[in-house]
Amino acid sequence: MVIKASASREISQLLDDLTADHDVRREAAVARLTVIGPRAVDRLVALLETAPPAGRAAALRALGAIGDARALAPALACLEASDTAVAVAAAGVAGGFLQSAGETRALARLTDVALDRTRDRRVRLAALLALEELPPDTLQPIRDQLRRDPDPILAAHAAGDPLPEDTGDPIAALESAAAGRLPRDPAIVRAWLQAAAATVPLPTVHRLIGALRDREAAGPAPVRPDWLAVRALAHQVLGGRGSRVAVYDLRETLEGAEGSLPREFMAAVAAVGDASCLEPLAAAYVRATAAGPALLGSWPGQLVDTFRAVLRRERITRRHAAVKRIEARWPAAARTLFERA
Repeated sequence: MVIKASASREISQLLDDLTADHDVRREAAVARLTVIGPRAVDRLVALLETAPPAGRAAALRALGAIGDARALAPALACLEASDTAVAVAAAGVAGGFLQSAGETRALARLTDVALDRTRDRRVRLAALLALEELPPDTLQPIRDQLRRDPDPILAAHAAGDPLPEDTGDPIAALESAAAGRLPRDPAIVRAWLQAAAATVPLPTVHRLIGALRDREAAGPAPVRPDWLAVRALAHQVLGGRGSRVAVYDLRETLEGAEGSLPREFMAAVAAVGDASCLEPLAAAYVRATAAGPALLGSWPGQLVDTFRAVLRRERITRRHAAVKRIEARWPAAARTLFERA
């Protein structure tokens, strides 16, 4: 495949970002390389031979998202990597070929890894998560074997049971939770997030936010605020590490908020929210101030502070289109929101 010089330069820069010692830069590079697609595959495969572990894992995530057949053989080789993150990412790539011409090889290797009790727990779990793309009748014998596994996380996940609170491995527990195996008590997920906030992979937190949102929507009304609070903490973890990957969820939650949101949620908006969050913040402020003094509390002030934090960080001026729309729609609120901003 012929690659234009400009595209080649961009790919070179993105490959450099993959090997950077900064997880947000790596994830941004993965996203961009995914868009570039097949043109980047050969160079991503070559990077697997030379990059440090974090860069190899990021390259594998990009290859998995692209889904090109050239990635299967190197991914299967990387399943044997001593670095856990590399092997976990390789399992994800291999899982993408379970419905393709590479199905037999991918199925055999992933099954071996999932059932191998000598392998790292997170690698085994990643293999099982990849295998869950299989038809139920193909997957069931593997699950039946893992239900008797001595590892409590693997056994519970395979059985579809809630994970125990004290797993000894909050990152593996969060991987399982992000795949939909949430415990009944949201406080357990909160404890896992607090324990692993600095080290849990950002893609895991991103997937977890989706799982938490689904549980929150499906759960009975009395417990929805508790699940929302945990989702807010997950956003704070992302925001604290500078990741904007879930800004869309911040924005949509603000748009649908009928009352106050957890402080962790607002801290995440302040940390990583962009111009698209300004109108939802302004609308929430208008709803809050219209609710009457008995319902106000500190919520309007949080909205004002967060609005101004986004303005300052993003260096948004009164000439910005979002600002003009706010001033046209809610002139009185705009005067408060922009005062001393």
